[in-house]
Amino acid sequence: MITEIKGYVKASRKAFTKVTALIVALAIMCAVTAFAASPSFYVDIYDGNEITRVLTSKSDPKTIVSQAGVKLDDRDKLDSTGFTAGEDSALRIYRSATVSFTDIEGNTIYTVFAGTVQDLLEELDVTLSDGQLITYPLDTVLKDGMDVRVTNSYDVSVTADGTTNSFTMGEGTVRDALNRIGVTLGDDDEVSPELDSEASSKAIYEAYTRWCDDNAQKPMSANRVSSELAQNERLYNVEATNNVHVGGKRVRGFMGIEVVNPPPY
Repeated sequence: MITEIKGYVKASRKAFTKVTALIVALAIMCAVTAFAASPSFYVDIYDGNEITRVLTSKSDPKTIVSQAGVKLDDRDKLDSTGFTAGEDSALRIYRSATVSFTDIEGNTIYTVFAGTVQDLLEELDVTLSDGQLITYPLDTVLKDGMDVRVTNSYDVSVTADGTTNSFTMGEGTVRDALNRIGVTLGDDDEVSPELDSEASSKAIYEAYTRWCDDNAQKPMSANRVSSELAQNERLYNVEATNNVHVGGKRVRGFMGIEVVNPPPY
C-alpha cells in the first residue's frame, strides 16, 4: 500500500510539471502574439516651429505626447486629425494664446484660446457676412498679442506703369496695397496717396465738417473727433502724433490718414 501511494505521488508530480510547462509555453505564445499585434510606428509631433519624432506602439495621442517628453498645459489643444494608430502619422499642438477680437461694430474682447483664427471664429459663433473680411488668413495659428478684427472689404485699384490691378482688401495702407500686387517703388517713383500719409487734427476736422455740410449732418466738436480717432486707432489703422509737419512747424494730428484738398493755412 505504501509503495502504491509513493508511485501515485511521483506520477502526480510529473503531470503537474507537464501542466506547468504547458501554461508557461502558452503565456509566452500569448506575449509574442500580443507584441506582434502592436507594431511600433513613428509619430511626428508638431509644436510651433519644433517637430518631435517618437517611435511608439501606443494608440492614445496624449500618451504618445507624454512619451515624447512634450508637456501640455490645460488650455493647450492637441489636434489628432492627422493621427492613425499603428501607422506613421502626425499630431499637432496648438499652444494657448492671449488674443483680442474686435467685431464689425468695434466691440473688443480679450480671451485665451488655442487653435487657428477659424477655430476662434467658430468658438465665438462669428460668421462673416458678404463684404466682410478678417485681418488674418483663417488658417493662421493664434499667437500671444494677436488682434483679430472683422473689417469691411473695399474695392481697390492700383495703376502702375499704365497697368491697372483691381482687387478687394480690408484695412491697410497704400504700402499694403502695393505689396499685395508686388509693386516696388524706385527712387524716382511717386505715388498718390503717399505711402505713409499724415494729416493734422485741424485738416481732418475741416474735411469732416465739410462732409457734414454736404450731407446735412450735425458735426461733433473738434475734440470729440480727435478723441474718437485716438481711442479707435486699431479700428481705423491710424496713429495719433504730435509730429505732423505743417507750414514749417510741428502740430498734432494722425499718421495713416490723408486729407484730399486740405484747407490752406
